[in-house]
Amino acid sequence: MKKLYLVKKDQQKGVVTLFTSVILIVALTLFTFLTAKTVLQETKMAANNVRAAQAISEAGAAMDYAITYFNHGGLDHDNNGSVDVIGLASAPGNSTIIFNNNDGICTSASNMKSALITVTGTSDDGTASRSISQCVGTINIFSDDGPQQSLIARGGVGLTGNFKIVNRVNNTTVWSGNSVAIGNSNSAATYIWDHTQIRPDPTDPANRSIFEDITGTPPSNTDIISTKGLGVGVDIVDQDLNLSGLSGDELFEGFFPGGDGGSPTGREKMQTLAKGAGQLIAATDIGELDGKDGIMWVDGDVNNNVAMSGGEYGSIDHPVALIINGNLNVAGNPVIYGVLYVTGQLNAAGTVKVIGSTIVEGTNNTSFLAGEDPVVGSGGVDLTYSPFTQHLSPNGITGTATVISGSWRDW
Repeated sequence: MKKLYLVKKDQQKGVVTLFTSVILIVALTLFTFLTAKTVLQETKMAANNVRAAQAISEAGAAMDYAITYFNHGGLDHDNNGSVDVIGLASAPGNSTIIFNNNDGICTSASNMKSALITVTGTSDDGTASRSISQCVGTINIFSDDGPQQSLIARGGVGLTGNFKIVNRVNNTTVWSGNSVAIGNSNSAATYIWDHTQIRPDPTDPANRSIFEDITGTPPSNTDIISTKGLGVGVDIVDQDLNLSGLSGDELFEGFFPGGDGGSPTGREKMQTLAKGAGQLIAATDIGELDGKDGIMWVDGDVNNNVAMSGGEYGSIDHPVALIINGNLNVAGNPVIYGVLYVTGQLNAAGTVKVIGSTIVEGTNNTSFLAGEDPVVGSGGVDLTYSPFTQHLSPNGITGTATVISGSWRDW
C-alpha cells in the first residue's frame, strides 16, 4: 500500500530564488570569461600595434640614415669600387639597409650616384617587420659638363710668382676676360698634353693619375706652351669681351645654374645645398671644412687663415665645390680637389694647389686694391684640370643627394 506525502505550500518558496541564482552565476561566469577573452584580445591587438609602430619607426629611421649616408659620400665611402654594406652594428636600432645600384628600376647601370635603397625595420621582440624602399640619385650642380679650363677669370690675371697651369684633357689652360700676364718668373709656365703621345681616355678612372699629376717641371706627358720667354701661347684665351661683359651672377650661373625659371638663383641653390650638408659657414670658421668634401659655401674674406693655409679640401674620389663668397688671400699651401670659386680676388702669396678648376669672379672689386687684377700672387700656384672632379666624379658630391619623386614603396 503506497503512502502519500503532502507538501505544504510554504516548503517551495526557495526554488525560484535558487534557480535565479544559478542562472545569474552562470551568466556572470560567461560574462567574466568573455570579458577576459576580450581584454586578452585587446591586449594582443594593442601589442601588435605597438610592435608594428616600432617596425615602421625603425624603418623610417633607417631610411633617413641611408639617405644621409648617401648624401655624404655616395655609395662607396671607402673607395674600393664596390657598394658599401651597412652592417647591423651601424644601422640604427633593429633595422637592415641594402643599397642596390643595378636594380633595373632606379638605375640600370652600376654606378655610385644612384641606387634603390631598401630598409627593413623590426620590432624589439622580432615579431613585426616593415620594409620600405626609395630611389635616390644626385643633382648635377654644373651647367652642361662644368668648367673645362684650369683657370677662369672674368677679369685679368697678373700672377708674378712661380706657377704651373696644366690641362692634359683640353688645349686651353687659362680663359680670361682681360689680359693675362705671365710674370717675371722663369719658372712660370703653362702646359698641355704632349702632342707626340696618344692621349688616353680621360673618362676612364684607370687613367686618373695621368691627368691629375702636377709634380715635376715639366709635369709628365706635357708640352710647355706659355712662358716668360715664349709669351702668351695658344693655350691662353684672354681679353674675351664676352666673358668680361658678364655680370657676376651671369658668370656664376654659367657654371652653377639655378632652378627652372630662375628660382632659386644659382647662388641660392648652392647656399641651400651647402646648408643641407652642414657646410655653410663664416670665413672665420673655414678650418671646420678641412678634411671634408662636397658643397661648401664660405661667407666673408679668407685672409691668411691658418687652417685654410695648410688644409686639404676634398679628395680625388670625393671632390668639393668650394665657394668663397669674398676674397681669398692665401699665404700657405692648401690643396683643393674639385672646383674653387672665388667671388672676389684670389691672391696667392703661398702655394695654392687645385686639382680641378679655379674660377675667379672678381665682383667684389671694392675690397681689393684699385687697378689690381682679380687673380694675383707672388707665390706658387699649381693648377691642373681634372674632369674627374666634375660631372665624371665616380661618387656623388656631398650635399647633392635627392630622392626620386614617386619611388617610395612601403608594400
